[in-house]
Amino acid sequence: SVYMVDAKTGALKWSMAPTGGDTTFAGTDSIPSSIGLLDSSGNGLIDRLYTGDTGGNVWRVDMPSDNKADFSVFKLASLGGNTNATDRRFFYEPSIVRTFIAETIEPYDAILIGSGDRTNPLGTDTDDSFFMIKDEHIKTQTFSASSTPATPTAFTEADLFDFTTDRFAATMTTQARETLELEVSAKSGWFIDFPPNKGEKNSSKAIVLNGIVYYTSFIPPEFASVLIDCKPPTGKSRLY
Repeated sequence: SVYMVDAKTGALKWSMAPTGGDTTFAGTDSIPSSIGLLDSSGNGLIDRLYTGDTGGNVWRVDMPSDNKADFSVFKLASLGGNTNATDRRFFYEPSIVRTFIAETIEPYDAILIGSGDRTNPLGTDTDDSFFMIKDEHIKTQTFSASSTPATPTAFTEADLFDFTTDRFAATMTTQARETLELEVSAKSGWFIDFPPNKGEKNSSKAIVLNGIVYYTSFIPPEFASVLIDCKPPTGKSRLY
């Protein structure tokens, strides 16, 4: 569940829960992270929320007015799976960047989030990834089956461009580069896989500066039970 309380009095203002909440939540996995906040209209008031969960899902909450009956929630992306390798979990707040597709000047909100089980930092069974999800519904509104547009279908990994290997070679022709750029733009975002079978996992919220995303990871030690100078190994960290 997600709860909104009055910071001064502690009074409950709004809740999103499977049962008994102001807004019904269809999720079945826990939400351990901070909530991503967005003022989509620029009027100084938060009107949209984004959050991940421990099932590899990303949720969007719209708050178009001060009437709680107008609030809605839907699953923006489903990026987890039922196997150990795809058991992706989101423990950190998503970053939100307002941007546009360069080739077509279409605006969208980029949702950036990385997976990794913070409760099992030494685990190596899961192949984690970092994702950018392209949310083209930039207007905050009440979404439902009868709304225009209707509630979107959740994105999956198949809807995203695989950037694990950089296909933009320095020697490629201008035409080949433009073709690849259009292929990337046609996708609903991208992902970069961490190296498999190493246990590398996202370790913090991403930061975006001047159009470049920075994110960190943790790599558990290869032999976690072996002492080095009477101390357990600490693993490694990376900045992407």
